[in-house]
Amino acid sequence: MKKTIFVTCGVLAMCLAAPVKADSVESYTGNTYTNVSVPSSGYTTASFITATLTFQNPLPSNASLAYGYGGLGTPTATDPLLAFSISDGSQTFNLSNGINIFLVTGNQGQIVSWFVGACGAPCSSALNIDTQFGLSAPFATLGVDGSTKGSSGTVLAYNTDDPGKWTSVPEPSSLLMLGAGILGLAGFSLKRSLLAPR
Repeated sequence: MKKTIFVTCGVLAMCLAAPVKADSVESYTGNTYTNVSVPSSGYTTASFITATLTFQNPLPSNASLAYGYGGLGTPTATDPLLAFSISDGSQTFNLSNGINIFLVTGNQGQIVSWFVGACGAPCSSALNIDTQFGLSAPFATLGVDGSTKGSSGTVLAYNTDDPGKWTSVPEPSSLLMLGAGILGLAGFSLKRSLLAPR
């Protein structure tokens, strides 16, 4: 009976751990727009940018990473971007749209400077959503969150030098890894207590 319980716990832990893959999710919440240049655009001073980037691996420390099609760089092979979305509350873009992402990380892999943007097709005339802070030229000359019609066209709404916050979000797979580890330790402890001399 004791052996059966231990084996069952061990098998369950292995089954949970086997398909687990630790993706890395970075989530951005911007501050509200302070300027609405085109009131008829539907934006207000309650509008703000959110973005989510899901990577295959945790972001490396002290690195410059680029993804996208807009000339900022080519994908970094060691950290594939698996999923992406950015929204200004009116429009949402994802990997199927034109994206332009440049990230600089700190000594713990946290995002410290960035340009994250996306646009409809064609970018030259469609809506563009961009958040950019902490980068030097040519990537960005000032920090701004904004929604723009056309790549160098009408600025619809924005805030300036008011960066939002990036947070790392635990993936369900990471939580499963933690659960599998705890279950394995529980099984080991159970075995020890059941087989200990009385």
